[in-house]
Amino acid sequence: MAAAIQLGRKVMGRIKLNLFWAFAYNTALIPVAAGILYPPLYGITFRPEFAGLAMALSSVTVISLSLLLKRYTPPCNVTESRSEQYFINSQISPQSNHL
Repeated sequence: MAAAIQLGRKVMGRIKLNLFWAFAYNTALIPVAAGILYPPLYGITFRPEFAGLAMALSSVTVISLSLLLKRYTPPCNVTESRSEQYFINSQISPQSNHL
């Protein structure tokens, strides 16, 4: 159970990382593709071929980051949930007198 929770947290972290990179890509390259650099910097444009390549690289980045989750292994010391540990510790207590 604890491993499933840890995996869920890892997945949510990966989703946030993917959203960050997608937002950064869109923030940086969409204005360039729209031609924001054309007037001030002597006619620099983003050719459609490069725009397609940049979009493909963005997708490859997101997919690659997501595929890294396949390498996830839960920590070895996590075998029981906290409630199970509490139950076991409360049953085997050195202070309890079973007389």
